[in-house]
Order: sequence, then C-alpha cells, then structure tokens
Amino acid sequence: MSSAGRRPSHHQVPFDTTNDAARFLAGLLLLGGLALRPAPASAQARVATGAGPGVPFGPWRLPDSLFHAPFTATVLALRPGDAIARLDAARRAHIQVFIILERSRRNHQRADKSFDLVAWKREIVAFRGVDFSSYVADGTVLGHILIDEPHDPTNWNGAPVPYAIIDSAAAFSKSLWPTLPVGVTSPPTFLAQAPLPSIDWSFAQYRPNKGEINAWLAMQRSAAERSGLALVLSINVLDANGHDAPLAASELQRIGVAMSAEPGLCALTMWKYDDRRPEYFERADVQRAVAAIAAVASTGSARSCRRR
Repeated sequence: MSSAGRRPSHHQVPFDTTNDAARFLAGLLLLGGLALRPAPASAQARVATGAGPGVPFGPWRLPDSLFHAPFTATVLALRPGDAIARLDAARRAHIQVFIILERSRRNHQRADKSFDLVAWKREIVAFRGVDFSSYVADGTVLGHILIDEPHDPTNWNGAPVPYAIIDSAAAFSKSLWPTLPVGVTSPPTFLAQAPLPSIDWSFAQYRPNKGEINAWLAMQRSAAERSGLALVLSINVLDANGHDAPLAASELQRIGVAMSAEPGLCALTMWKYDDRRPEYFERADVQRAVAAIAAVASTGSARSCRRR
C-alpha cells in the first residue's frame, strides 16, 4: 500500500445511516446463525493500556461519511491543518484510527529512490504542534504509521530500509509524542530479524498468493511473539492476486473471519476504500462478507497496539 493519493470523497454507499447499517447487520447475522455481541459504546471502551472489547475493523481511507457500522476502524492520512477536525470526527463516531503524517513516499526518497530520514523528519515535524495524547488515551488513535513497506526493496532503490533507520524514525516520533504507539507496514517476519526497541507493532498484509491462510497466520503470530511486537493484520481486497483484480466476496469472508478470530490481534484492516472505485464496497455480496467479519471481530478482545 502507499500513503500517496487523494483524500477520499464523501461518496455514500448503501450503509447510509447508523440505524440502517445496524438493522442490515443484525438481519444478516440472524440469517447466518451468528451471535453478535454488542459493539463497544465508544472507542473509550478500549483503554490505552491493554485489551478491550471488539477488534477494530475497517478499510484504509474510509471517508468520514462512512464512520459507522459495520466499520469500527480506519487509517487516516492527516494534514497539519485538518488533523484535529478529522480526529474529532472519528472520536464522535467511535471510530479508531491509525494515522499517517507523511504525504507520499516520493517526498522522502533521494534521487536514487533510497529512503531519506532527514526529509521524512521534515514532514513529521510539521505536526509538532498537534497534541495527539488525548486521542491516544481514549483509544481513538491506535498508532502512527511511520513508513510504508520499508521491507520491500522495490520501493527503496533495491534494498530494504535499514533496521537502524526504521528504529530511528520510531524514536523520533516518540520524542514528539511519547504516548503514541508506532509501527511500519512491514510484517513481523521481517521486523523480528533485528532489535527494534522503539517499534510497538507490526503489520502483515495478506493476499491469497501468500499461501494457505491458517499457515500464514501461524507464521506471523510466531514472529510477532518472538519480537514482542503487537500485530495488525490486513487484507488486500482491491489487488488480491496482482493485476488489479479485487478479492471475491466469498474469499474476503473466509479470510477475514479467520483473521478476526486471531488471538492477540491489535486491529484488522483492508486495503482499501478507493473513492475512485467505491463500487467494491457497494456490492451486496461484499457487504454481506464485511458484516460477517464484523460480527466475529465484535466478539473478540483486541490487544493493545503497544509492544508487549
């Protein structure tokens, strides 16, 4: 995934009111024989120090107009001028969020495409005056996404971002916001290979070409436990097997239900709500799959996104 892109529009999908969404979800659960535990009344139900009811679940870049059931989480790309307004909107809607503070990978790449820590810090320091502490304390903000896929050499001139640089970025974020958990969109199988004392959570994204889901989950779980990192999981729904092919609704439900039942999970996301292609989440079969995943996620008890 990339942190580049336009801010989502407020395009409406058929979940157009909280009550309608709740009735739709309840009906699906009754038809499917699934028991739904009541969702937490607010993000404050998840205290910053540990577990809480329900695994936060939702797609990246969810527009504010869709801050309601069945979604309980998203990833927001903020700007200094809109950060508080957007976080306040999430707080009012009881949506929990990961935040992105840098604009685009292009802005912190050198001419040869390698990672430029100085340029990255320049972007992050623009938010120095934003106080995230109350949003962290009440559970609205789950964590700060520092760098997009530092493990992928194709992003960074043929080599992953060095571990020491990743940890330096994490330490810099914590120097500005000491209570804010931090992580990168890299799996624990990569992050567990080196000590990263300033990193709190790992991020493992699945698509079917990565192998059988339960074996893949076991591998990620084991690596997260070895490293002491919290675990965020994600499903690539718009580019499931390459070639820009979306994930079938039946596969989304199968994979998402397995992931949302994963013990020790911090959050479950989907890549992504695309305002240029909103039709994926408008499809009735996808909405049924999302409702089934949300039902399982609501019965779980999420772990904190802080290092264990």
